[in-house]
Amino acid sequence: MSAAPHTILIVDDDAVLRSSLESVLSSLGYRVLSTGSPDAAYQLLATESAIAVLLDVRLPTMSGLSLYLAMTHRWPQLQGPGRADDRGRRRAGRAHLE
Repeated sequence: MSAAPHTILIVDDDAVLRSSLESVLSSLGYRVLSTGSPDAAYQLLATESAIAVLLDVRLPTMSGLSLYLAMTHRWPQLQGPGRADDRGRRRAGRAHLE
């Protein structure tokens, strides 16, 4: 029995880019959730668990940075790169992708 695929959330108002990212990530075995709306993204995370969020920083109704801050405040596990205690996990993730 195989493990459930990891989920990645894509938030981008460019539908073509969103579709391309979905296609690539799905072909790599990830479960992909996507939306063009910051509000919908926040609601998705309330009911779905994601290991990563690909986030456009220039969204029409709110900045991507504002959405990122709101998400990481509510779900600290989504905090971005650069944390020293996450180096081992990042290495493990890269090894998984190779």
